[in-house]
Amino acid sequence: MECQVCLEQFNLVERRPKVLPCGHSYCLKCLQQLPTKVCPLDKKEFLAAPEELVDNFSLLDTPNSAPRFWCVSCKKEASAECVEDHAVRSLKKERAAEAERHLEALQQGKEGLSKLQATLVSAYHYFDLEKCLEKLQREMADLDTARERVQDAMEADSGGWERAKETAVPGGLARDAVRLLADLTDPSVECSVTVRRGDVAAWEGVVKPAGKPEARLLLCRLACFGQLKQSAQQDDHRDVAVHWEESTNTANIPGALMKPSMVIGSRVARVWRHGQCGYEKYKDFEGTPPGPGIVTAFCYDGDAVSVKWHRTGLVGTYWMKPFHYDLRPLPPQMEANVGAAPRALCVDSISACADMKPKWKLLADTSFGKVHTLVGLHCEPDPQWSLTVLQQVAPHLEGLQLVTPKQQHIDLVATMSRLKHLSITNLAGEQLREVSNMASLRSLEVHCQFAAPLPKLTFPATPVGLQWLRCGVHPLSTALALARAHADTLEELQLVAASRLPYGCPDLAQQLQRCGFKKLKKIVLLRQDAYDNFCRHGEPSCKKQALHIMYFLSESNLSVDVLCSACNPEKFKTK
Repeated sequence: MECQVCLEQFNLVERRPKVLPCGHSYCLKCLQQLPTKVCPLDKKEFLAAPEELVDNFSLLDTPNSAPRFWCVSCKKEASAECVEDHAVRSLKKERAAEAERHLEALQQGKEGLSKLQATLVSAYHYFDLEKCLEKLQREMADLDTARERVQDAMEADSGGWERAKETAVPGGLARDAVRLLADLTDPSVECSVTVRRGDVAAWEGVVKPAGKPEARLLLCRLACFGQLKQSAQQDDHRDVAVHWEESTNTANIPGALMKPSMVIGSRVARVWRHGQCGYEKYKDFEGTPPGPGIVTAFCYDGDAVSVKWHRTGLVGTYWMKPFHYDLRPLPPQMEANVGAAPRALCVDSISACADMKPKWKLLADTSFGKVHTLVGLHCEPDPQWSLTVLQQVAPHLEGLQLVTPKQQHIDLVATMSRLKHLSITNLAGEQLREVSNMASLRSLEVHCQFAAPLPKLTFPATPVGLQWLRCGVHPLSTALALARAHADTLEELQLVAASRLPYGCPDLAQQLQRCGFKKLKKIVLLRQDAYDNFCRHGEPSCKKQALHIMYFLSESNLSVDVLCSACNPEKFKTK
């Protein structure tokens, strides 16, 4: 057997095996050379002199196994041929020397981890979260002051208003906080970390802040103290993930407010209930399908209203008592933006009815070559007839309004090279993606119902984009993506939106800012949809929403007029 310290064979002279009180055995020479009287293995102390320790004769009696060697030439455990022909050394000594290097590296690693732990504890105590929170509070107080200045200047002269807007442009952290928050909560966003030693990248790493609170904490601290900057090469038009639950913009008018909201000339719709007295006699007064009517007079001490129905021309009288109302008010008619080209043809009533006689008469009697604008083409009642009409006007059509088109209608519209103005109600599926890429279009109007939303779509930016867009589609993310695709050219955006939580979105102003508009001059917030429904609207929330939008768009150096179709009816134009 051999000593585990010097790796030499035990003998009866200087390598005499001595057993320590702890039970481990070493040769006499190694024990005599120890600086202190402790076991080399378990570090237990012994008191006797090495010469006085008991001999472990059992180690001398153990038959030695065949010695193993390391071949210096072959750099491996020596074979019989190596022992005869090459330089060899003890295998155990060779491995002990190599193990010493590994053990030293392991010890250095342990010491490094211990120091890193101490550094982490020190950094934790040094990290002053209170300073970050105080800075954010100061920034928010400054923004509140700026908002108050803008609100106070709304009644000022033009000079005062312009000065208020100029001083209301947020900078630094306030400007970047919205985008930084979106990035910190986006699961797809990665943060790259590089530690440089001079010009050399010594350490590199990647972390996703959305799943690492410690990474978010570090980035927020850097941002608070101006040590985190946006890249100048960042794409401002990138899609931003949306995180709200989509909801409708519309609201029902309470029965008690229905009659007070009506005046002569107001648009109304019938509220018929099956089983109601007179239902079978008067149910067709509004036409088929039912259409709106116009209030012509009040009678019976104001408890009844006379209405002339649009589709039939018939006049009826209807009760409007507090707990018995036969009508509901409708918002002003939203006219489709189909341009101002002459020779317009309106087929609203004909295309919506089931009677084929007027439809075939229209095809026979109309000189379609002179029609440059087609309004009110309902495609669903008779898709083939509608397709025939479109084929007749396709070569020279400049303005078009479609209602519930099929894919075959959209495919044909996409080939109209002269079409400049397009309005579509009841889009479905991928239809919006197809029409949004039409190079000839300058204005586009699109609507769908909350109960029949479009898929979440993205759109490529187009070199020749829209100048005017009216949008009332769900989900809002698709509407924003469409606006973003035309952000370089869009001058006016009309958006169906409630004044409070439009589409369920808590930050409409920030979402509009992220669209990256370059030439936008006007935003009109439509407080009605294309289906004759009112949107939720209140004067305080409306003013706050408009100011919020102006405030955020001013960050992009845009001076945008923000109008409300309900509060500013005299300034609002549908086209």
